[in-house]
This record gives sequence, structure tokens and C-alpha cells, in this order.
Amino acid sequence: EGVEGIASVPDSRFPIPDTQVLQTEELSAPLISAFDGQHTGRVQRFLNNNSAEMIVLAYLPTLDMAADSYHVWLLKDGLADVKDMGSLAPRADGSWVLNFTAGPSTGIVDPRVYETVVIMREPNDDNPAPSGNRIAEAVF
Repeated sequence: EGVEGIASVPDSRFPIPDTQVLQTEELSAPLISAFDGQHTGRVQRFLNNNSAEMIVLAYLPTLDMAADSYHVWLLKDGLADVKDMGSLAPRADGSWVLNFTAGPSTGIVDPRVYETVVIMREPNDDNPAPSGNRIAEAVF
């Protein structure tokens, strides 16, 4: 029994619509350098019923951004199934960041099916395929 006749557990006579039940999941994975195996940042994944967001924060060397960029990819089954998340942006403190929201327009609706997040150094040559030049990766 609850307070003043209000049940403290869900009552099947008064079901809660699925749209009002908020299920959340938050995971974090370290970014590991492809060069020396050291921790070089973090990837955070936030999921709930209505959205999926990822934040990639990396401490990487500066780049000539006219020539190259640090690009973030989601991988499943090696390079056989790769999804483009976009480029990291430099921050004033020297770190690099990408905020990504999954959805139909990105081609990534549920990022949980991709276990690996990889940062690659990509030439700015308008080639949409990953170069394979791995800088760091995180595995969930």
C-alpha cells in the first residue's frame, strides 16, 4: 500500500503508456592511441527511448586543417560496415571534440550495433571512404 491510497507499485488497471517510460543507458569507453597504446580521450554514449547521442573527446596533435582532418567512424565487422560520424573540431584547450546525434538522417539510428569508434586522419580530398590511417579507437 502506498501513501493515502496511492499504490507504490504499478497497477495493471492504470498502465503507463510506453512513451512516458524513459529508459536510459549511458556508457563510456576510453580512446586508446594506435601509436603507443596510451589513453588519449573518451567516447560517451547516451541512449534513451527517443534519441542516441555520442560525444568524442580526444587529445591529439594539431593538424594543418587545410590538408587533413580527424574523422570519426563507427565500425562493425572491421571495415566491412563503416558509418561516418563526422570530423572532430579543435577546442581552445588543445583537445578535439565531436557531438553526434543519431537519427534517420545520419544513417545511424542505433549506435549500439557498432562496437568500435575509430578516429582516422583523413586527407581533405572529398573521398567519402575511410583512409585506414587509424589514430585512436574505443571499444564498447
